[in-house]
Amino acid sequence: MRIIASLHLRKACMKRKNLTPGALYTLLNGELKRRRPAGCEMCRMPLPFLVERPDEVSANWRIGTAVPCAHGCDTIIAEIAAALWPAYDLNDPFAIPKVVAAADAGGRQR
Repeated sequence: MRIIASLHLRKACMKRKNLTPGALYTLLNGELKRRRPAGCEMCRMPLPFLVERPDEVSANWRIGTAVPCAHGCDTIIAEIAAALWPAYDLNDPFAIPKVVAAADAGGRQR
C-alpha cells in the first residue's frame, strides 16, 4: 500500500503539459468517441473550464456536468477527466478562473 501511495504522489507531482482550451477539448472528446458505447450517439463531452487550483497537486481545470446516460456515458466522461487531470493543465491567458468549492470538486459549475 505504501508503494502505491508513493507512486501516486510522485505521479501527482510530475509537471503537467499545458494545453489550450481547444487542444484539451479535442483530447477529451477524442477519448470519449473512442470509449463511448455503440448504442449512444447523443452524449457529448462537456467543455473544460479554468478553475483556481485548489492545491499544488490538483489540475487547474474541470469539465461541466455530464448529462445522465442510460449507456453509462456520464461515468465514462468522469473517468476520462479523472485520468487526464494529472497529466494536463489548461493554458488560457484570457479566462478568469472559477472558484470551485471542495464539495464541487467533481466538476459542477457555480
